[in-house]
Amino acid sequence: MTDIEKTTVLIELEKIRIDKYNHTRDLEFKVNIALWTLIVLVGYYYRNTFRIETTADLVFFILVAIVVALGHFFFWLNPVSESERRDYSRALYFQKEAEKLIGAENVPAERNEKEIKKDYLKWNLFLAGTTLMLFALLGVFLII
Repeated sequence: MTDIEKTTVLIELEKIRIDKYNHTRDLEFKVNIALWTLIVLVGYYYRNTFRIETTADLVFFILVAIVVALGHFFFWLNPVSESERRDYSRALYFQKEAEKLIGAENVPAERNEKEIKKDYLKWNLFLAGTTLMLFALLGVFLII
């Protein structure tokens, strides 16, 4: 296999990983919007039938909100971010290998793994915080 053929294969592999990465991001966006829409619709549906009137109601509501937000964070956002990170890393690896074959190794370095994980953590905390904020607004709406 010549260097040109190897480079072509590496570029195609990189395209496949980037497509998978983009598909995962689209799915993440759709699921987050669906969850937030569900929270709003549940609040709208129960606006006249469910009220937070006692301390027990409030404690139950807070526990449900925390469980849903933590579940969203640990069972959805973290696995999706890990998948995105792997796809990004593999695409970057294929890119670097192709650059070596064509002699373009002096390209500035991309972000390292630690920076990428830190950025994903910040983004996941923001999204889980948005979920918790919607629950807080729903709680206020159900108290009034």
